[in-house]
Amino acid sequence: MRRIKEIEGGCPHCGFTLVIFKTKRYNRFAKCENDYSDENGKMICGKSYPLPRAGTLSYSAMKCHTTKHPIFIIEKKDMKAYFWAEKPCFTCKEFDKCEEIESLKEEFIGLEVYGYRKSDRSKSKA
Repeated sequence: MRRIKEIEGGCPHCGFTLVIFKTKRYNRFAKCENDYSDENGKMICGKSYPLPRAGTLSYSAMKCHTTKHPIFIIEKKDMKAYFWAEKPCFTCKEFDKCEEIESLKEEFIGLEVYGYRKSDRSKSKA
């Protein structure tokens, strides 16, 4: 298992550093680095959650307003990028109303990156 990236203050539960790991079988996951025990032997945090196995993973510097997890951008070849917090953002019941995702999409459309084009703006307004 190797460390890929660290995100300061990324843990939604305790605010400690969140570390992205990749296993030998190419699975990826995020885990809170605050996995120490308190004086009673109880684990302080150490929570983890899976990340998608395939695609380029980028950190957006935004957090999900529902779960407080960091929002990652997952980019795959010949596909529009999608967003991932603790699970794929498109599975969230508030996905269509999410201000963070909408602002990222608008920025990507303006810059024409991650598979988003200016022509997408007119389709989303219709």
